[in-house]
Amino acid sequence: MENRKEKIFVFLLFFTGVFILFKEAVIDGKFVFGHDAVNIYVAFNEFARNAIHKFNCLPSWIPDIYFGMPMIASSSLLFFYPTDLIIILLNIPYYKFYVYDIIIHLFIACWGMYLYLRSINLSRFSAYFGASVIMLSGFILSYIYAGHINNVKAACLIPFAFYFSHKAFSENNIKYFLSAAFILSLQMLATGMQIMAYTVLGILFYLIYFLLIEKDKNKRIKLVIYFSVICVFSLLFSAMQFLPSLNYTNYSWREDFSFEHFVSWSFHPFELITFILPNFFGLYNETYWGFMPFILTTYYFGVTCLLFLPFVTFSSQHKNLYLFFIINIIIFTILSFGKYGILYDIFYYIPVFKQFRNPSRFFYIATFFLIVLSCVGLENIIKRILNEKILFKRFKIIVYLMIVIIFLSFLFFITGGIKEMVITGYKNTKGGNIDFKILEKILDNIKSDIIYLFFISAAVLTIFYLFITSRIKSVFVFILLLILVNFIDNYRIEKNFLKFEYFENLVIQKHPLIDELKKDKNPFRVINFDQIFGPNRGIYYGIEMVSGLHGLAPKYFMEMQNRGILNKLNINRFFNVKYYLIDREINIPDFTQVHAFNGVYLYKDIKSKERLFTTNKILYIKDEQSVLNLMMSDGFTGMDAIVTDFLPDSILDEGQLNIKKYSPVRIESDVITQQGTFVVNTTSYYKNWKVLVDGTPSKLYKVNYNALGTYVPPGTHNILFYFDEKDILVGLILAILSYLFFIVILSSNKIYAIINNMRQQ
Repeated sequence: MENRKEKIFVFLLFFTGVFILFKEAVIDGKFVFGHDAVNIYVAFNEFARNAIHKFNCLPSWIPDIYFGMPMIASSSLLFFYPTDLIIILLNIPYYKFYVYDIIIHLFIACWGMYLYLRSINLSRFSAYFGASVIMLSGFILSYIYAGHINNVKAACLIPFAFYFSHKAFSENNIKYFLSAAFILSLQMLATGMQIMAYTVLGILFYLIYFLLIEKDKNKRIKLVIYFSVICVFSLLFSAMQFLPSLNYTNYSWREDFSFEHFVSWSFHPFELITFILPNFFGLYNETYWGFMPFILTTYYFGVTCLLFLPFVTFSSQHKNLYLFFIINIIIFTILSFGKYGILYDIFYYIPVFKQFRNPSRFFYIATFFLIVLSCVGLENIIKRILNEKILFKRFKIIVYLMIVIIFLSFLFFITGGIKEMVITGYKNTKGGNIDFKILEKILDNIKSDIIYLFFISAAVLTIFYLFITSRIKSVFVFILLLILVNFIDNYRIEKNFLKFEYFENLVIQKHPLIDELKKDKNPFRVINFDQIFGPNRGIYYGIEMVSGLHGLAPKYFMEMQNRGILNKLNINRFFNVKYYLIDREINIPDFTQVHAFNGVYLYKDIKSKERLFTTNKILYIKDEQSVLNLMMSDGFTGMDAIVTDFLPDSILDEGQLNIKKYSPVRIESDVITQQGTFVVNTTSYYKNWKVLVDGTPSKLYKVNYNALGTYVPPGTHNILFYFDEKDILVGLILAILSYLFFIVILSSNKIYAIINNMRQQ
């Protein structure tokens, strides 16, 4: 009963902390701002909601950006993830649920960490502390400001992944292996593929640890088999996301990922100082002067944890496990260094890992094990595993060390050494002189860090001293005080990454230019919409833009953009670019000004082609680069359909076409032609697109490098371009069968336990 009261009190304490963090969102209904949240995740969720409820189709293809691209397959739409799927099916705008989704996952992280720490035989008190620390860690909370809700969710699942893996390897029970696979699959469904891959790597190291301590050869073989079960079933459980994503791999711009992209956002070893002085290199935006291009996050998780690391001892029965934690911390920290380290380059030659950038995210795993190891040190203090003499000796060493660090920091600050370092460092990393106001802001923040380091370490060490001298007799009170100090320490940093704004101020609800565009009921594309309203904003209004913002943009579009092809008027006309938003008045033949508002002018190109059109002008060219070269030439009129697959010679006419039905994944039209014609669909080329002529499959051609087309014989015909969702549906079937197997295994374990209990009675 006492433990139950404790847990209720701790839950209420955690709930209070979360409420303090997000009170503006909970009370005032504000949105928790995140750069990519508004531009990508909420926007794509809005598109998925419309696809389901307006068009009655899966959100497998989004036509609103890049001339269209796969949506589920491109791994930025959290569609099959449980909380997202429920909200989409309930037809609730995701921005209204966003903060509660974050809060749910913070408690998932707490719960998972508590269970993991208990599974390695730490007391509930150490587990309470560890759970509170991970909830406030920078690798979770600060990523909210970046807007990476996928990484936030994947990060919150890490403790559960290691909890079930530990149970699986230590107890050799299939249900725990399947449970670990299920957690990994959730990371996949959250589109946190990079975090999932790093988590799997950590579990692989866990397997190696258990193989080293296991003496029985047969049990070793079983462990390896079970690890394979984890890997295979994690993919089966998430097959509806994994298979489409695998299908898209060669169509993303990251297929030809350069080494420079691969090592971008490497964590420089010098920046380890931010684990003690988080503002040293500037927190983010204009104050950041570190070695990355820019940064919107922090990996700071508090000084309190670090103060308990010296109390880790290897004299207990778990010394091998503790050594495993230390080795993992070292390995994942070195990997996070990326190009500044010695191990990361290997991953450039490994499939899947090659397409990840931002190696600093290896700190997700390193931070997890650092928190675990600090809880081990805390446990040694609580249980007096170290004798009193050694305990006080290490305590004094920490006190003296902190005094030296703080004294030298203040001395270096007062003498101007830090100021000189910032000025020189900023010039070296940013290539220019630092603005005086920015310099003053950085120096003020560093001074604040040093002061906080003094008071936080003094508070922790005082609480620690009072506990080991029995002035604080209750372990529970001791832990609560540590949790409180840790919250104060983390809150002063993490609050900088929690910005609140009314969603209506971020996404304009009503605008005369948008109203004017929506009067056109035919499919069309707009240039410069993102420059006027913001990245991907057209998705909120159902307006299809030319450009977009996406981490895995389609390579054909990106190649065209990089070649400057999209700056040519005839190419834009071919690709159904009908409207232009411009900040000045222009005089271009065949351009008509439709509307103007606050210095922004809306022009319509009356020569723009429709989304589907017929043509009798077909050119055959063998290779795609020659197609691009021809499109770049002055001889390209925008009327020609250039194909790289041979089209049988025939005399064609232009025919007549009428679009009957238009949705993101189905475009149906009627075509009338006397001699036969060629139908062009200016949707981006992707292999999942198919075409039916009168219900019969027809050959689909790649037209003008990044469009679709098909030959239509003489007569009146029904033409249907549709997105083939076979990979998604096959993935769903595999996932459902896997879940049924999982349920059977869990049920059989319970049934076996009941029968066994009955026999014993």
